[in-house]
Amino acid sequence: MLNYDWYVDYSKDIHFFARESVAAPFGLTDTNGKYRYDSLVIRRDNSQIRNSIIVRGGEYLGSQLTANIQTNGVDFYFPLPYRFADFAAHLTGHVLSVGIDGIGNPDNYDAMFNFQETVLKFKPADTPSASKTLKVSGKPYLPVIVRYKNPSFVAAMVSAEGGDGTYEYLIEDKSIKSKEGARQRAQAEIAAYARTLSEGEFITETSGLKAGQLINVQSTSRNLDEDFVINKVVITQFTKDAFIYKVSLITTKTYDLIDVLQRMLLDGTKKMDIADNETTDVIQEFSDSGAFSETLSFDQTSPPYTYAGGANDTEWGYGTWA
Repeated sequence: MLNYDWYVDYSKDIHFFARESVAAPFGLTDTNGKYRYDSLVIRRDNSQIRNSIIVRGGEYLGSQLTANIQTNGVDFYFPLPYRFADFAAHLTGHVLSVGIDGIGNPDNYDAMFNFQETVLKFKPADTPSASKTLKVSGKPYLPVIVRYKNPSFVAAMVSAEGGDGTYEYLIEDKSIKSKEGARQRAQAEIAAYARTLSEGEFITETSGLKAGQLINVQSTSRNLDEDFVINKVVITQFTKDAFIYKVSLITTKTYDLIDVLQRMLLDGTKKMDIADNETTDVIQEFSDSGAFSETLSFDQTSPPYTYAGGANDTEWGYGTWA
């Protein structure tokens, strides 16, 4: 969620830090002798790519809203368009006293408001007559639904694979209570998963590499120039005084089987409630740049004139026209 990295060091301390902020003490090239040349293996995987994210959050409180409902002389239950805060109701200009359904005594109110069921209830004996206007108002609770798409990453996938290049992913997190929070959550997901995942490993006899470090791998023969994150280092004693290090590499988050099974078990989207009146906030990310220049010109040989004091600041009455 934060797009941060972490690792446990040899002393069992947890390190938590901004991604790609810790550089490895050396990189790999075809000629620097820092690794066994034939041990380097790089694998590519597009199965986890996400470049279009839909975030379904909780609810946020919208602006004041008023809705009109026409009565028919039969109905005394009236469905409301939203769950309202600061709810109020009028019936053809008459202000209604509204109680909380299930808490207040219906005999003490004109109507009862049920927040969870989003209905306004009258007693059958007080059924509004036909052709009246029931006006309801308040601040509606609106669902946070944001669709965030990055066209540049989509275009990269079109170039690599063809098709429309879109890899869509749904996140449900009811703790998100604003559209801005949903946008930030989607941006973090795209930052982690929008590119092709690369994994690999190599063997080296040079010490100093640790999990969490960023290492650059350049290989002309493999057509490779890329940064990787070290996610595991396995040390094996090679001789009495020498060790070999098997280093595992990733470019971003990579799920293993346990993660996949946990997501299947805990998938909350199967219990998702979708209302007919929901509207998605659609956002497309793009990059733009611009340049401008400015030229100023003036002429002191024509009016209006200004005072000039030569080497000293001009004082009133002691300057000269310039």
